[in-house]
Parts: sequence; C-alpha cells; structure tokens
Amino acid sequence: MVALNEELRALIARRNMSQRQLEAASGVSQSLISKAIFKDESVLNLSQFEAICEVLGVSPSAVLESAERAVLAAQQTQAEHQRPSGRYNSAGEWVPATRDGYTLAAYETDEEKGVDYIDD
Repeated sequence: MVALNEELRALIARRNMSQRQLEAASGVSQSLISKAIFKDESVLNLSQFEAICEVLGVSPSAVLESAERAVLAAQQTQAEHQRPSGRYNSAGEWVPATRDGYTLAAYETDEEKGVDYIDD
C-alpha cells in the first residue's frame, strides 16, 4: 500500500492539487485522502481509488503498475545489498568466500564488495 500511496502523492503533487481540491473533484473526503494517501493509516476502496485516478487523469492500472515497478526495484536493490560474500567460479558455480580456511557466513559490506578471498 505504501508504494501505491507514494505514486498517488507524486501524481497529486505534479498536478499541484490540494487535498481539498481532490476532495471536491473526486467526492472522496479530505479526511480519508489524508489518512489513506498521506499518512498510510487507512485504505481506499476500489471506487474511491478509481475516482481519484480519474481526477488525476491516469488509469488505475497505470498507477498500480508504477507502484509495482517501484516495489520490485526496491526489492532488487535490497537483495543486491545483501548478497553473500563469494564469487562464481569458471564453471558458473557459486563458491562462498573463505578466510583462514573458514567459510564466511556473513553478508558482504560495501567495503568488501569486489574483494575475493577465494584461492583456486
């Protein structure tokens, strides 16, 4: 829901609309707009979401797709930052990093990226 609300907030800001203006145009109360979109404390039902999208001039599916792309990008970035230490060998197999004969179980840090402790 947070990613969806972020998309809606961005669209509202790009159109320079106030919550009151959005309320008047969509029929969704300013209180619900505030709680659902700006504070992530509530949710919009489908008809409210569609009404707001119509006022903003975008299709609901476009907003959902954009939010989904943002979530997937964030997950990919997080996964990249949590990559375990190691490397792929010439056969394409993952070989965990070792130091002093021990396999490292920790995830690499920014300082360790690119450091290879494996001797073939």
